Amino acid sequence: MQAAEKMNGTATVTTKGQVTIPVDIRKAMNIREGDQLFFEMDCDVVKVRKLSPLDVLFNVVGPKLKESFPTPEDFDEYLRTNRKRLFESIYGELDGKDCI
Repeated sequence: MQAAEKMNGTATVTTKGQVTIPVDIRKAMNIREGDQLFFEMDCDVVKVRKLSPLDVLFNVVGPKLKESFPTPEDFDEYLRTNRKRLFESIYGELDGKDCI
């Protein structure tokens, strides 16, 4: 969807608080079944955006990372200490090379 493109649509709220996003807006935002949406309210204006796969990952992993590494220094120290092991777990053995 182009940033300058403006669209409007209406929807009716069901008794369960559900609404159907108008089809033109779903198509423009490439919203598919199972996608997650983020809602932000400022005064009486609500903005909606589709969460990217990275947003979803950060929502799952972020709280666990924050618990394990409360400060950036804690995370830096973990990476410094475990750099070689982490690299090898992704790319395989370094065969005695000390290149990282």
